[in-house]
Amino acid sequence: MVDFWEKHIVESLLYTDHIQGNAVLDLGSGAGLPGIPLAIQLSEVHFYLIESREKRAWFLRETVQALQLTNVTVLNSTVTPTSEKIIPNGFTTVVARAFGELRQLYHLLKDQLSENGKIVTVKGEGVDGEIKRLNSKYKHVNLETTPHPNSSTRFFISLSNSK
Repeated sequence: MVDFWEKHIVESLLYTDHIQGNAVLDLGSGAGLPGIPLAIQLSEVHFYLIESREKRAWFLRETVQALQLTNVTVLNSTVTPTSEKIIPNGFTTVVARAFGELRQLYHLLKDQLSENGKIVTVKGEGVDGEIKRLNSKYKHVNLETTPHPNSSTRFFISLSNSK
């Protein structure tokens, strides 16, 4: 149980310092991580948990209802690069846990961001190659790396559209 707590709940809450604004998308929410722990921690922020698989979306809706989280909306949907904005002004923060490469993540979500929005994910070894591939395709992306507090080989990566 300690392993689960450390690996999933504590790890989810480490995103807290990277959340900005009041409209956060948790892409591919799965079991609700990091979205649900963050929604409990940051009750003033509205979280949108997007999950493409119907059974998982059902689980998320049941969990949100059981926890009486009024600041969470569950969406049984997908996001594509050509998707209309999910919310009119875009998301101030998008969190993505265990998603693909940075280049793919940015390509998929750049148009879902608000004017000053950002995408936040955690990456480990090999991130340098991902950063090079991202920069070779998208010259206008702002990228910030922050050391992971619990690991010397992992980093929080924030991506945003440059002004």
